[in-house]
Amino acid sequence: MAYSNYFVPIYAVSIGKNVADIGRVVLVYGIIIVYVAQKLSGFIRRRFGGGIFLNSLYILILAAALILTGLSGNFAVIMLSAAIIGIGDGFGTGVQNNYFLTLPAIANLHSSRSLSLFSFL
Repeated sequence: MAYSNYFVPIYAVSIGKNVADIGRVVLVYGIIIVYVAQKLSGFIRRRFGGGIFLNSLYILILAAALILTGLSGNFAVIMLSAAIIGIGDGFGTGVQNNYFLTLPAIANLHSSRSLSLFSFL
C-alpha cells in the first residue's frame, strides 16, 4: 500500500507523469489485490499451508517487485511492480497476522491487543 500511496506519486511526478497515470497504478494495485490475489491466496494456502514459508514467500515477492522497480524505473515497470505487490499483499497480510498470533510472546495478550501491537510495529 505504501508503494502505491507514497512512492509512485513522488516518482511519477519526477518523471513527468500526471495524476491520471498515478491513479492507474493505484487502480491496478486495487484490482489485483481484490480479484486476482484472493483467488490465488486460497490456492497458495491449500498448497503450502501456512507459517514461516508463506511469510518468506511474501517477503520475496515484495523484494522482487522493489528490485524490479529499482533496476528499470520506467512507468510500465512501476505498474508491473504494483501488480506484483498486489499479489503479495493479497495473501501476505493474512499470513503475517496468523503467524504473529502464534508467537509465544503474544500468547499472554488477547488477539485484539496483539494485532493492535502488530499494526503499531
